[in-house]
Amino acid sequence: MADTDKERLSGSNLGVHEVLSHYGFYSSASDRFRQMMRDIADYIEVERGQPLMRSGEACDVVLFVGDGRVRVFVEGESGRIANLYHVHSGECCPINIGASLMGVQACASAVADSTVKAAAIPATRFDMLRAESSELRDWIFDATACRYGEVVSLLRNVITLTVDQRLAEYLLRRSADDEHHRPTLNITHANLAMDIGTAREVINRRLKALQSTDIVALGRGTITVTDPAALESIRDGGD
Repeated sequence: MADTDKERLSGSNLGVHEVLSHYGFYSSASDRFRQMMRDIADYIEVERGQPLMRSGEACDVVLFVGDGRVRVFVEGESGRIANLYHVHSGECCPINIGASLMGVQACASAVADSTVKAAAIPATRFDMLRAESSELRDWIFDATACRYGEVVSLLRNVITLTVDQRLAEYLLRRSADDEHHRPTLNITHANLAMDIGTAREVINRRLKALQSTDIVALGRGTITVTDPAALESIRDGGD
């Protein structure tokens, strides 16, 4: 959309446009289809910690994230929580989309992991958009396949790797994923436990053991990797 066209948008319509501009299928769509999406969608801002989807409840809207991060998780009867994946700008939640299109209850919950700016499209209207656009259908298929691959990888790790291996792999991956390759992670023990599918008490014990051998250094809400080679050995099944 040209700057002169963008200037004609205002309020919620402009907010929806800015959110959807993070999605390739929208940017490459016809003016008519983009207008349809803007007319149907509502622009929303959600504060950190607010629920966006509840397990066992129907999904009334399909959510597109423009800014922020959404955490999708499952909770057991004991209250233990395991994170399935995070939804960032330009990404999708297949559980949200699937429950909305099929008219079934969501099998997981989602909360805003930060302030989230998003576009919400009513489930009853989203199916119409899907039928209208082959690009949107292709995007849903590709994005869903990637997400399910992440979930299968998570389940495989939980089944085949020890907690120590999963913890070592997580610390190495998170520090490597940082754009500045900083060895310090800003994360609580509770959130780390949810990310690798174990209990906080277990993570507390494992991290203290790693600290005692100078493999990591623990701070308030931080974990610093001080010996990545030792973590690699643990990840690969060594002592």
